[in-house]
Amino acid sequence: MRHAVCLGSCDWGRTMKLRTLVMAAVVAASAATAAHANTIDFSGFASGDSGLSTLAIGDATISVPSGTIYVYRPGDFGAFATSGGLCAFTGHCETDWNLTFAYAVTNLAFEAAFYQDFDSVVVSAFDGATLVGSLHVASDGAYGFGAAHITSLVFDDSSTGDGFGFGDFSFDPVRAPVPEPATLLLLGSGLCGAACRRRR
Repeated sequence: MRHAVCLGSCDWGRTMKLRTLVMAAVVAASAATAAHANTIDFSGFASGDSGLSTLAIGDATISVPSGTIYVYRPGDFGAFATSGGLCAFTGHCETDWNLTFAYAVTNLAFEAAFYQDFDSVVVSAFDGATLVGSLHVASDGAYGFGAAHITSLVFDDSSTGDGFGFGDFSFDPVRAPVPEPATLLLLGSGLCGAACRRRR
């Protein structure tokens, strides 16, 4: 006796086709749900002072209230090799700026580069109007906010050197939970088996 999951009649040929289709669907769903961090990609912009105080890139908006945005393409000056970066520019990279997302993000990470003595920035993360975390940037390196849900960052710059550049921003969008492919497979198999058993 062959035990199989089936739809409609329980013949072996159809069962094997169904198993093949279900496995293909599981593989496709697993590939589609694999985590891929989004980035803020500066590669489409010219290097240097953009002359802009606001710049929208995808679902992120950068605003520099009292200066302009200086763009670093990926790899400029040996930094931000993945997706490039920026500094808030007033002749030096020493002014406050904001980064706002069109939706909540998580796993937000970025790099700081070009530190000089006396450079210092406090980065505050918000989910709407609620402060969810802050960190002090006082050296080159990678920084992040982990699993916090974030809609905006505020960069409070008190640098007196040439200031920091920030780049290689990566994040994941916050989405409603999606059932795992294995859960869907188990549910489908159970319903199919019940239907098959009922027909006997």
